[in-house]
Amino acid sequence: MAGRLSGKVAIVTGAGKGIGAGIAKIFAKEGAKVVIADWDFDSAKKTASSIGKSAFAVKCDVSKASDAKEAVALAVKKFGKLDILVNNAGVYPFHNFVDPGEEDSWHKTIAIDIEGVKNCTLASVHRMKKQGNGGKVITISSIAAVKGYVGLTHYCTAKAGVLGFTRALALELAPLKINVNAVCPGLIDTPGVRTGVDQKTIQGIAQSIPWKRAGKPEDIAWACVYLGSDESDFVTGQQIVVDGGNVL
Repeated sequence: MAGRLSGKVAIVTGAGKGIGAGIAKIFAKEGAKVVIADWDFDSAKKTASSIGKSAFAVKCDVSKASDAKEAVALAVKKFGKLDILVNNAGVYPFHNFVDPGEEDSWHKTIAIDIEGVKNCTLASVHRMKKQGNGGKVITISSIAAVKGYVGLTHYCTAKAGVLGFTRALALELAPLKINVNAVCPGLIDTPGVRTGVDQKTIQGIAQSIPWKRAGKPEDIAWACVYLGSDESDFVTGQQIVVDGGNVL
């Protein structure tokens, strides 16, 4: 039985680990060929190896437009086309806005979480437009786009910007039949989250979530499968919140 993404080619940024790796693995399970794009090439290769022949690793710093273009070019060279882009790469350094050093955190977050989304989307859309058969752009935002968090002013700002980008671009690309949608994760238990929040704190936060657990990368991946599949062809400019009811 063919998977929901059978015959599709996808680029997933920041797919060396965490949510991105989870998305890439589920995409492959659903029949897609997947390009694992990550600035950490060793992690990208490890994820690709765990998937097998349907995955291909590329080194990509999304904050650099040249890297984004190269990732798209390599994807097309390897698999012949590009159908889906998942803008997952992101950083969230915990740093209070008024503390010394915040400016560095601000610039790094904007460069990756906003500029990176622009770079990868622009390169991918040019390819999709050339192919002439539509496409899917999925941005990974966050419930931080609609809910403030101490120490994450830069991150909340960036992820709110991603939602604005998603809505406006969805209108612009509708004539090309390129869908643009966002997924907004809540607390997802990943290695990245654990660098800023210890396991005990994660468990404590989880108890305040109606679903009584932290999310898993697979929870985000299945939402992306829907948005990357033909099932969502009449869905564009939307945001799917995957948070166990947290924002409620």
